[in-house]
Amino acid sequence: MNATQLAERWIDAWNRRDLTSLLALYAVDAEVVSPFVTLLSSVRGASLHGKPALRAHFEASWAVGNGGRMELEDLQADGAEARLFVRGGCADRMEMAFQLDSAGRIRGSMSRILRGLPTGGAA
Repeated sequence: MNATQLAERWIDAWNRRDLTSLLALYAVDAEVVSPFVTLLSSVRGASLHGKPALRAHFEASWAVGNGGRMELEDLQADGAEARLFVRGGCADRMEMAFQLDSAGRIRGSMSRILRGLPTGGAA
C-alpha cells in the first residue's frame, strides 16, 4: 500500500466510523501523539500506545466530536513517512504525520492543529 492509498483508506474509515478498518492500518504497537488523546480521562500524557488504547481513543473522539467528515487537502509522502493535511474531523484543519513500518502500517503518528494549510500540490 502506498501513501496515497493509506491516506484514502484512513480518511474513508474515519468518515464511516469503521473502527475495524481504521485499526487495521496501524501496527500492533503503534504510538500516537495528538492533542486529542486527552479526550480519554485515563490518559495523563499526550500519547497512546497500542491498538487497545487507539480503539478507546477513536471511540471517544467519535462520541464527543461534531460528527463532521474529514477531507484530505494535501498529502506529502517520502519513503516511510506520510503527512496528511486535512479539514474536518476533530478540528477545522489538522496535520497528521504517519511513520510506516515495513508492511506499510502506521507505527507512529503525530497530529497537530493548524491555522492554515500548506500551499502547493493537492492530493
